[in-house]
Amino acid sequence: MGIVIFGGVITLLFGLSVLFYKVIVSQAMKYFILPALQKTKYVLKDFGFAGFFTIGDFQEEALSIRPISTNGSVINSIYVFLYISTANATETFRMTARIETVFFWISKVEYSHELG
Repeated sequence: MGIVIFGGVITLLFGLSVLFYKVIVSQAMKYFILPALQKTKYVLKDFGFAGFFTIGDFQEEALSIRPISTNGSVINSIYVFLYISTANATETFRMTARIETVFFWISKVEYSHELG
């Protein structure tokens, strides 16, 4: 019986994580990423999950995993691959967006390359 409860809790936590990820990414798309792209000559073609242990195209040190937050930080980062093209669709390229959240509120969105 204990194994079933443990499996149910793990499944629930994983499901909540996926739900929070989808909500945060959709809110970032709606309020940050799409308005930023509309100000430039680029059009969003697609976006995708960058992975659990990757920082995408950012030129930074490797991702470190620790049992506790660094200095008590509550900032979490979600990385999303953005596939964008020019307005006339002559070239398509990939960039990474870093969505920083504080307790599931989006605080900042950064891009691996400049948009303008």
